[in-house]
Amino acid sequence: MSARWERRPSPNHQRRHLYALPNHPGLSGNWVFENDLVKNAMMPALQIASYVMESVHMLPWFAALLDSRSMKIIPSDRIHPDDSKNNPKIINNLRNFKSTSPLTPAALKNTRIRFDKLIWELIKTCDFQLGFSKHKEDPWTGDPRPPLSGISWPDQYGQIFCFVAFDLAEPLLRPDLTDSERMGYEWMFANTLVHELCHALWMAVSTRESVFWAAEPYFEDETVTELGYAMERAVFGGVGYRMIPNLKECSIGYWLFVESCNTQFASRSMEPILTSPPLATFQKCFPMKAEFFENIQQADFWDSCIALYGWSALHARTLTEGVMIGYSGLEQDNRLGEVGEITWDRLHETDSRVNRFRATLHDYLKQCGLQLNSVERRNIQVGRAIIKNSIFEEDFWQRTKETRQFLEIVVDTLQYIAAGKTMNERREALDKIIEFLEEAEVQHLAVIKPFQLLPPDLQRPDRQRDLLRWNRAARIYAKHSFDLAFEDPDFMSTAEFYRRREALEFCRMLLFAPFDKTTVEGYQEQRLIADANKQLRLHQIYPCMSNLMELALVDCGSLFVEAVEKILGSELIYMRVISTRKSLTGKILTDTYNDTTRAVEMLLPLRSFCDTRLDSNNIKEWVTELDAWIRRANEYLDLCRAAAAALPVVL
Repeated sequence: MSARWERRPSPNHQRRHLYALPNHPGLSGNWVFENDLVKNAMMPALQIASYVMESVHMLPWFAALLDSRSMKIIPSDRIHPDDSKNNPKIINNLRNFKSTSPLTPAALKNTRIRFDKLIWELIKTCDFQLGFSKHKEDPWTGDPRPPLSGISWPDQYGQIFCFVAFDLAEPLLRPDLTDSERMGYEWMFANTLVHELCHALWMAVSTRESVFWAAEPYFEDETVTELGYAMERAVFGGVGYRMIPNLKECSIGYWLFVESCNTQFASRSMEPILTSPPLATFQKCFPMKAEFFENIQQADFWDSCIALYGWSALHARTLTEGVMIGYSGLEQDNRLGEVGEITWDRLHETDSRVNRFRATLHDYLKQCGLQLNSVERRNIQVGRAIIKNSIFEEDFWQRTKETRQFLEIVVDTLQYIAAGKTMNERREALDKIIEFLEEAEVQHLAVIKPFQLLPPDLQRPDRQRDLLRWNRAARIYAKHSFDLAFEDPDFMSTAEFYRRREALEFCRMLLFAPFDKTTVEGYQEQRLIADANKQLRLHQIYPCMSNLMELALVDCGSLFVEAVEKILGSELIYMRVISTRKSLTGKILTDTYNDTTRAVEMLLPLRSFCDTRLDSNNIKEWVTELDAWIRRANEYLDLCRAAAAALPVVL
């Protein structure tokens, strides 16, 4: 696309000048893509736009937009008489389109082919051109005009131009931006460019198929059409908006507007506003978190998350608290008067079902907690903790509709257990927990991967702590669910719980090397292991025993910790036996042999997991650690075998 960027003003336009870079030390030349200063500043934004355009064919919404001949004519009774009077051509020429979901593999392939052909036509037939504009100046004439971040339109010769205000990109020339500020500006420019490209693509469709192209199509039964905003909602989950609208002032962040058919957006649309359904007179907006900007700059995020989960993985609304804005200006039949903001209120959209259940479960535990056995009580307590954690760790749980559904499954499983259901119903609950853990593990990995691809200086410690907290809660929940399932000898899926525990342990290993330090509760076990190991080497039996007892109280649900406890415990028992000048015989020999064998069985799958991710520095450290403990356990097993061989044979 670099060849499509404006190098000099078009001879067909009245504007004869290019726009100069700011008069600051180190800056020179004009706002043209071939200027290296501009190109270097813009490349991350253009890469984001490329990621979007390379994947946009996956949207059912976009597939329907390309199929203009399947669009339906909007009935004339939804068109206001004033609009048809001012422009009689709109009767029988306003259309809408409806998406089908999900797209089949064949439909995806067909949409990709049509999209590639359309891009070719946009470039070759419509001579598509990109350029920079000034936000208060008409890019064709150079005359003053109301401010615009971007605009796409054909000139009188049919050539389609797409201009984006250089004011959006100008902050990227500053050397003093924080990483968060820079990535936010890069996203906003990319978002504006994709917005304008959507308009340009529709112009190419309408040019090719002789559609009445002055009016963009309406999506389903919506009252307002603005394809750029519709594209933003489909891709990002809402329309991005600067917290400080003035382009000449640095924005402190970005809102995500999630309501589409309201008076706010209707006042911006160039197309007729239909008379039904009624426009909303409010807007919901949520602040966008910095993790969103981090994720979309990673190729792996697009290759894995978007490919696996579709566009819902990209939706940027990650908080449950925002702002509700009320607007004036709505008149009869969706006519607009003077639209203005009249109310601002805090918006809380926490999951009311979860909150209700938390209160119900709290009351249940107070009344019936004594009737539960220890495993059931602990399962409910851990479930409460994971629900509480999930409400406040919004970036994981509120990222997509699917993750909110996972949370509801957790609530369901706890309701089954808390209500004292039959054995079959308890088994059904356990099956649901397995499903939940399978899906949560996939989502957890999908969040870890883009985080680890960031340069070390961009890996925010608080983000890692959030992931570690969630991982620990999930491991504890999986362990106690496994214990509950293990009590039922006829439950057929107990092994599935164990596999989920192994997978969550591997996620922990990806996040946290053996001797990393953190303030997150439940990750201090390596200190206890190191102390116990040192004391064992020094034959300090009772201090070692004390540390192992403390280690057993650390509730972290870690298979690695459980295995090491077994190995150290067996070695400690052996040391106590030989300190009394006795030999390893009988039940002690059998029990320590079995415990150590079980420890090896627990560690070997984790070691096999490591072979799949030897590119990770954390995993390389875990390979060394696991190999050492497996070797040590096997040495103890050899000792046990030798002791058993020395025992007298009983005839």
